[in-house]
Amino acid sequence: MCEDCSECGLQEIVATEVACRHLEEAVAELHARLHDQSQEEALKLLQQHVAAARAEREQAAAEFPPAQRARCRAQALLQQNSKELDQIQASIAQEEKDTLGIRRSLEKLHDQIQAKQREIEKRREGMDLFRKEEVLLLQEMESCRQRTDAEHAEQETVAQQVADERTKRMELKGACRHKISQVDSRPGFSCSLRGFRV
Repeated sequence: MCEDCSECGLQEIVATEVACRHLEEAVAELHARLHDQSQEEALKLLQQHVAAARAEREQAAAEFPPAQRARCRAQALLQQNSKELDQIQASIAQEEKDTLGIRRSLEKLHDQIQAKQREIEKRREGMDLFRKEEVLLLQEMESCRQRTDAEHAEQETVAQQVADERTKRMELKGACRHKISQVDSRPGFSCSLRGFRV
């Protein structure tokens, strides 16, 4: 018997077993739902179909020796496993594509993150430089303020010294005038001066 015939026979056996199992399940369901005569007649008819299906299954099984049936079952199982393997390989290939796409996306995100980090670092360095310049500017402004205050204080001191010197001169002039007036008021000093002038 050729392999195609064996495979066809195996498929018939499997189909028969499936049909028989479905019929047996239907019989069990009808037994559970048996309430009236029409259902009982349907049950009897179904039982006849079950008996015919069993007979067909037994006949199909008798036409194939056990070793032949085992080999056909093994071939069918191998084909099924081969299909499942193909599906698994296709699924793995798709997962590899998805993984590759995810990896590329992660690499792009990593590059973007690094670029942002470099940009942030540059901005941080710029802010640090700005703060240093701000500190230096504040120090320079404070130094200028101190120099201005010192110059203002020095100007006030000089102005006070000038005022004191002017006051002293005025006092000295007043004292000199007073002395001169006292000397001029003496009679002898005045005559001697007249004689000196002559």
